[in-house]
Amino acid sequence: PGAVVFQYREAAVVRSVAPRAGWAGQGTLFHVAGSNLQASCSVGWESASAAAPAHLVSTALAVCEAAWSEEGPATLRVGGSSEGAGVSFVRRARVAGASPAALPEKGGLLVSVSGEGFSDSVGLHCALGAVAPVQARVLGLEDAECVAVAMPAGPAAVAVGLSAQARSGGGARVEYLGAAQVE
Repeated sequence: PGAVVFQYREAAVVRSVAPRAGWAGQGTLFHVAGSNLQASCSVGWESASAAAPAHLVSTALAVCEAAWSEEGPATLRVGGSSEGAGVSFVRRARVAGASPAALPEKGGLLVSVSGEGFSDSVGLHCALGAVAPVQARVLGLEDAECVAVAMPAGPAAVAVGLSAQARSGGGARVEYLGAAQVE
């Protein structure tokens, strides 16, 4: 009569998160790995946090769609974990231009990318057409460079990003030229 049932759960432990950064004020999908994870997520600091939608893939992997309005570091916690993973939110980068405007199909040339909000601290990369990540070297908040990849003749958008889902606003285009057009 009147049996009480208890369920013991070990505490959730967050071991890693990818990507490590997202654009401030916009949702970013974070893949969180750990153990004993549960389907809840929050992002913020000790004194302020916001719940975020989470999808539990398994007890070792969760996907959280987290947004934080302020630039700077934050902590991502999953399933009531006492220790979370450190992430950063940065102002969304914008690309204004790229040079040279014409590139050979074989790639290999250094492309200078100009814009605003470039930060080396968050692992910024270039995207040329559908090819990303292309390693970028950030020269300052408004300048970066990357090496053009091989691509068939035609136009290609140039962007910078933090991950496959977090790409810059604005934009620039380059034109890949066939061998006959380069001479």
